[in-house]
Amino acid sequence: MFAQVFPKVATILASVLDTDSFIHAILLIFLIFFFSYFYNAVTFNPNELASNLNKQSCVVEGIRPGTDTVLFLDRVLSNLTLLGALILSFVSVMPSFAKFVTGDCDNLDSVFCVLCHGVLFCRLKIRY
Repeated sequence: MFAQVFPKVATILASVLDTDSFIHAILLIFLIFFFSYFYNAVTFNPNELASNLNKQSCVVEGIRPGTDTVLFLDRVLSNLTLLGALILSFVSVMPSFAKFVTGDCDNLDSVFCVLCHGVLFCRLKIRY
């Protein structure tokens, strides 16, 4: 319906948001970072976790209970979220970059994602 009413706008949007365009890659990276931090802000509460640790007489080794524990948990969560968002962004944008470098190849997306996944996990020594 939108394309019938505004055909020029629809063609411009379709060309800008094409999966191989630069703007699509930037938008994808932005959305990955936004939703990674948003999800962690909604689901993880370092104050509550620090208070639960204090109630159970547990401490993080080398960190004083209370405010220091909250700051430590918040810093660790931010670092892990940043690392996860960077890895997700890399894996999601690399097939488009590889298509740009090597030319158009239909089977490149799925194969390249599997290879990137294996190499990243091997490099980071992640065991599952």
